[in-house]
Amino acid sequence: MTADEKQLKRVLDNLLDNALRHSELKTGQLEAHLAVSASPSNNLCHLDIIDFGDGVPESSQSRLFEPFFTTIASGTGLGLYLCKELCESNGADLRYRRTDAGESAFRVSLQLEKGVV
Repeated sequence: MTADEKQLKRVLDNLLDNALRHSELKTGQLEAHLAVSASPSNNLCHLDIIDFGDGVPESSQSRLFEPFFTTIASGTGLGLYLCKELCESNGADLRYRRTDAGESAFRVSLQLEKGVV
């Protein structure tokens, strides 16, 4: 994997900040879940950032990574857009899914060199 460490750190910082903010809005607690997993069959490393908030409404999910789209009044709508752009420029993939419990989960998938996983 050849990626810009600072750019990927910025992606993770933003996703974790979002997760903590949305968790606090719902639970009053600053908490988030970070899970790291590997997929040896296709040499991928996955980083999952999961909040304890209300999740993104289905009607908004297709617009999450569009510039200037936001679901909070104080947001600029650029955070997730920039995360997606930085991931793509580093050969990574960023996706959203809603968990069974209704929380938001963002997955960053990084292609690794063969034999690393």
